[in-house]
Amino acid sequence: MLPRTVDFWKIAAQPLATAFAGVGAITAGALAYLNGHRTRKQDHLLHESKELRAQELALRERYITIAGQLADASHAIRLAAVYSLSSLADNWNGFGNTAESQACIDLLKAYLRVPIEDLPKPTKEDQAERELRQIIVHTIATRRKLPIDDQRSWALSDTNLPGASLRGCKLDGIDLTGVNLRGADLRNASLYQANLTDTSLEATRLEKAKFSSADLSRCNLTFAWANGAFFTGAKGPGAKFTHGRLQGAVLYDCNLIDANFDAVEMQGALLAGAVLRGASFVGADAAKAHFQRADLTSAELWMARMEDVDLSHANLVEAKCSNAKLAGSNLQHTDFSDADLTGSDLRNARLFGAILHRSNMSNADARGALFLNADLNSANLCGTDLTGAMIHTAKLSKETVDQLLHLRVQLELVENQKPDGHSDAMITVRSMPDIQGVVFSPETKWPIGGIYFPTNDDRSRSKPPIL
Repeated sequence: MLPRTVDFWKIAAQPLATAFAGVGAITAGALAYLNGHRTRKQDHLLHESKELRAQELALRERYITIAGQLADASHAIRLAAVYSLSSLADNWNGFGNTAESQACIDLLKAYLRVPIEDLPKPTKEDQAERELRQIIVHTIATRRKLPIDDQRSWALSDTNLPGASLRGCKLDGIDLTGVNLRGADLRNASLYQANLTDTSLEATRLEKAKFSSADLSRCNLTFAWANGAFFTGAKGPGAKFTHGRLQGAVLYDCNLIDANFDAVEMQGALLAGAVLRGASFVGADAAKAHFQRADLTSAELWMARMEDVDLSHANLVEAKCSNAKLAGSNLQHTDFSDADLTGSDLRNARLFGAILHRSNMSNADARGALFLNADLNSANLCGTDLTGAMIHTAKLSKETVDQLLHLRVQLELVENQKPDGHSDAMITVRSMPDIQGVVFSPETKWPIGGIYFPTNDDRSRSKPPIL
């Protein structure tokens, strides 16, 4: 017999009610736990936020304190401030606040822009100040090269140093690759073996600075004043010196392939033994400069002022020297093979043993030049003014001699003549196996061995003058 329905459900509902009550209790407990966890998490975050704000406030207070210490009269306090400021920048990096880290770096950069007092006799305090600035620059140079994941790295920060006053500082071996030092003062500074690849030294003061054995590859020195600076043994392919000043500078044994010296004032500079292949000196003023043994292959020297320059034993093969001013220069044993000397000024130049093979000297002014033992084979002398020039024991091709003979009319009209009426131009050829005689006029033949450019009065002579 089945139990009555009402009684059945009364009995069956009791365990279900108990179960539902248990579930409700568990749910309520879970909700209470979650609410408590959320509250605790919020409290923890709030605590962390307050702690973070407190730390940030402490860092900002440190910044204000350090800024004051940098202006202190005591060298020791300023030095401590530099190290503290570097550490503060690292702390800000640790917080992920790169803006505040940059503010610390900017303060160091601003300190470097304060001019160093120019005293005729530096004191101990001055030397200490320079040492402090050296530490700042070395710190910046070191930190900017650290890996990005290093908390001390300033690789992503602005570490350029425009306008820095580093006069007399010793920065030997420093790596300032790509740094902008525009307008900086580096007079008398020492950057021996420094790495200045792609560095901007535009409009800087570099008088008497020392860059010996430095790497100046693609360095921009436009408008830089480097009078008396030392670049001995430096390498700087593609370096740019345009519109700068290098008067009396020493660039001995430098490697400056493809460097640009356009419009540079470099009177009296020493570039002996320098490798200057493909370099450009367009419009440069290099009067009285020294280029002995320099390699100027394919260099561009057109319109350059190089009066009284010493290019002895230099290599100017295929150089472009059109309209160059080389008056009075020492060109002994200089190799001008295939060079372009069109319209150049060679007055009174000394070309003893010079090689002018296949050179283009058309319309050049070579009055008074000395071509003793020179190689003029296949040289183009069309329109060249050789008034008063002497070509003695030179190598001459038939074409060159023909050109010289065509110049006779031009030479006959010179104003400065000898008392006996002869012009000063003289050629002495010791060996010309391909030519037995030279025709000066329809009625006169003079033998090779002494070629003399006659004036109008000499046309009646039946023999050449005694040389």
